[in-house]
Amino acid sequence: MARTPEALVEPSVLAWARGSAGLAVDVAAKKISVKPERIEQWESGEARPSIAQLRKAATVYKRPLAVFFLPEPPQGFDALRDFRLLPESGDQPWSPELRVEVRRAQEQQQTALELLELLGEGIEPLPTIDASQSDPEVFGDAIRSHLGVTLDVQKRWPASQPHVAFRAWADAIEALGVLVMHARKVDLDEMRGFSLAEPLPTIVLNGSDSPRGRVFTLLHELAHLFIHATGICDVRERSQTTTQDARIETFCNRVAAAVLMPRTAFEQRARGIGSGPEWSDDQIESLSGEFSVSREAALRRLLTLGMTTHAFYEARRSEYLKQYRAQREKERESDGGPGYYRIKVGSLGHEYINIALETHAQGHISRFELADVLDVKVRNVEKLLDEMRGSGRSAGAA
Repeated sequence: MARTPEALVEPSVLAWARGSAGLAVDVAAKKISVKPERIEQWESGEARPSIAQLRKAATVYKRPLAVFFLPEPPQGFDALRDFRLLPESGDQPWSPELRVEVRRAQEQQQTALELLELLGEGIEPLPTIDASQSDPEVFGDAIRSHLGVTLDVQKRWPASQPHVAFRAWADAIEALGVLVMHARKVDLDEMRGFSLAEPLPTIVLNGSDSPRGRVFTLLHELAHLFIHATGICDVRERSQTTTQDARIETFCNRVAAAVLMPRTAFEQRARGIGSGPEWSDDQIESLSGEFSVSREAALRRLLTLGMTTHAFYEARRSEYLKQYRAQREKERESDGGPGYYRIKVGSLGHEYINIALETHAQGHISRFELADVLDVKVRNVEKLLDEMRGSGRSAGAA
């Protein structure tokens, strides 16, 4: 069999593509089906990959083939340096899966911008909140007011169907012009969520998290967008709050709690079922269900409002984490899970899909272009829309 021609690529571009994908030489070599020495030769200029090998490398590195023919590594192509790692990660590099999801979010942002331009629509900035960032309670009340979600509405959400609460909060946030999407291949211990303020406000949640867990992360990330401090976030409280990042994380945690569990209403409900400082699992579950939040979020709110002790919080939180990890492990072993189109709708996000549909409906893009924007085959566009309709949000006919 004749060997395909050599690819005339710059060695530095190959090295950049591998490095930006977070892949070690031996890992990349295994995925491309060559020896590690061959990767090193390509990146030093001693040898060149064939066109076929370059195509495989592009797939492995998650880059368009055209990028590899640039004369030098692109500058400003990634914004990874602008994001924070989780505290437990230390100086560990991001996983390749997380890097791919950040790039995907950036690319989807750009596509949405192009579609909005075709529609003749600009980006509406988030409302300005006239409140001090030193008072998360006031800040949270202001965000809730902008979202238009009342306590009466919130209390009508069924506790047994947490996805209803998630969809309602996501709809309210998307109504402000924020893209909400999901990542599914990133380990939950590495990333609960992240946000991108520019060029279009975007929140990415880990689809492996529970609906109630995602609700808290969603509001946490929205708080980041409102204060223009975005990045990879840790939604857990830390005792160490001396760094600016730690202070921002604590503030956004407390804003999210204030939005989801308004102080007066939460205190009244808590006093109606107990006095603390120790609370039974049934009491915590009752608070969790009434406000459609996780047990950990309800417990943290009790701590923040001085209705329990730090020792009790840490003990109960440790139990909840063990139970949650056991549940996640059980789900990993299960053959079940959401179907392809449900995952696709979550990955793209309802607001993004609706922007694409409106652009198509006005005749700015063809049905083939719509399928490309939605990353599905033309014949499967309607299946994607059927799934979106079934998830509680209307989608126009394509």
